Amino acid sequence: MLGKGGKVRTVRFGRDTARAVRRYLHERPRHPLANTSPLWLGRRGPLGYGYVWTMVKKAARRAGALGVHPHLFRHTFAHTRLEAGMQEGDVARLLGHRSTKMVHEVYAAALADQRALSAYDKFDAPLDSDASPRSYKVARRTT
Repeated sequence: MLGKGGKVRTVRFGRDTARAVRRYLHERPRHPLANTSPLWLGRRGPLGYGYVWTMVKKAARRAGALGVHPHLFRHTFAHTRLEAGMQEGDVARLLGHRSTKMVHEVYAAALADQRALSAYDKFDAPLDSDASPRSYKVARRTT
């Protein structure tokens, strides 16, 4: 598959997706635009990023999910792989980055914030016995 900048990308997917792709490839030759180069064809022509964006947004809205967009899947992939212990360099390669800079700055930083909050939440000595770990009260002196 060709990605941004014309880079060749390897796309991994599971068995269910493989079956769906096989079905599509079986039906594609019947499409009026089957002789054109784009792989993914819709009723009115090639499926571009804008069409995919719209499909994802509509599906998210029907499911009641807010803030969902196609790029969120990429972010989620990176975040969950790093969270599971995958190396930044491996995640960068799978995302198609030449260096780990973007992975480190965006995804690893968010994960570090999450780890810090999680570590903080494990403290069992709150300053105020009725306060949750993230909602400590600050007393103001009035003299």
